[in-house]
Amino acid sequence: MDLKSLVYESGATATLKFLDGRGKLHTKSVTVKREAKESKYHMELSAIHKALENLNTRCVLNIQPMQLRIRNEINMGWPEQWKKNNWTNAKGKKCQEQELWSLILKDLEKHTYRAS
Repeated sequence: MDLKSLVYESGATATLKFLDGRGKLHTKSVTVKREAKESKYHMELSAIHKALENLNTRCVLNIQPMQLRIRNEINMGWPEQWKKNNWTNAKGKKCQEQELWSLILKDLEKHTYRAS
């Protein structure tokens, strides 16, 4: 299953693409609108979280974030490490978007995933 996210000035969209048991391709998109002070980073994480909330069964996910930063954070396991370190990074600073990352990690618990 693929989860692809795109960020725009006005918001962000995450799209799930998956095959059902009969081999039919399905697509589901969720969109979050940008609030005045939210960053693109926040919007993309929000869209990814909203899309993950729609998954009811265990699956293998290929998460395709638009931002290289998010892709690297997922692949390097940084959110899991931040959580273990009370949401602080290697430099001892609080990580950004702790609340969203916490929700995303909970959403991903039952899935196998990678970012590309």
